[in-house]
Amino acid sequence: MIKRITLVGMGILLMLLSSCSTMIQFNSQKSADPRFSGIRTVGVNTVLLINNENLKLNDNLGSWNVTSSIVDSKKLNVLVRKALVSNLKKFSDYEVIDLHDLRKFQSAFQQLRPLSGERIGELDLIVDIRVSFVSQQQSGKSQEVMTFRRKRSVVKGREWVQVENSSRERVVTVPYSNSRVDIASYVEVIKTKNGDSRVLKSFNASLTNNLKPMTSIETMINEMAIMITGRILKNVSKYSVITTREIDKGSNDEIVELLEQAKLNEAVTMLEKSLTDSGEREAADVYNLGICYEAFGDPALAIQMYQEAHKLDDNNELYMKAIGELE
Repeated sequence: MIKRITLVGMGILLMLLSSCSTMIQFNSQKSADPRFSGIRTVGVNTVLLINNENLKLNDNLGSWNVTSSIVDSKKLNVLVRKALVSNLKKFSDYEVIDLHDLRKFQSAFQQLRPLSGERIGELDLIVDIRVSFVSQQQSGKSQEVMTFRRKRSVVKGREWVQVENSSRERVVTVPYSNSRVDIASYVEVIKTKNGDSRVLKSFNASLTNNLKPMTSIETMINEMAIMITGRILKNVSKYSVITTREIDKGSNDEIVELLEQAKLNEAVTMLEKSLTDSGEREAADVYNLGICYEAFGDPALAIQMYQEAHKLDDNNELYMKAIGELE
């Protein structure tokens, strides 16, 4: 038995896919990596620009002019750090510190280099980032052969009579432009404890944009920061995902209807009563009860139900899929 709760704000959604299957969607909580337990303070540390290239190509009917420049690395560094700090604060309850700014005011942080093994205090987690920025803007003119057609008719008597039907080809000059920006990053998440540090997680994140007009660098950096934030918080703390389960229509029609309408409190009452009162436990009822428990935020109890349903009917793919996704 589980404590009854209201479903307001839980994000229970229904999606009717066909007449023979009904999918129910709900938010479920995923546990963080236990290595990241006890995190309270996160510091955004080094942002190192390892590649910085900005190419401008101009094509004048096959005569190319290529110029190369670099993006202001200091500006890019600030953009990345500020965007990451902002998003970590927005999507988590942790105290987030920009260590670059902090070093300006506290000399104790001047020698902070987590990867060197130096002793570090006051921080639980440090984030180091290496960024590669490559942009290419191409514009110019090209020649194309186009066909122009001309038709002309005149009235003769009561009828229209075609007097001209001609075509000719001309070479025309057509301007064009396109752009592409690629930002790639390598992120190290470093845990500090008792003054020591070690890398717990490292991953790559990349973003490409070739839209017209070209998206601003600031917008792309923020999108990258959101991507990195999501990857970090997925490990650091509990996070929500949308879970989809297919209702087993082997339960009686009233229970199935309650599940289809997302009336899970009523469905749980009927399912628990049915499983308690009946002499036999039906696999469909056990599995559907597991869906309710999972939607209520009790994955441990839900997986017990899914495993029991699988023992009762070990050929049902719904039960095996639910167990595999929760384990």
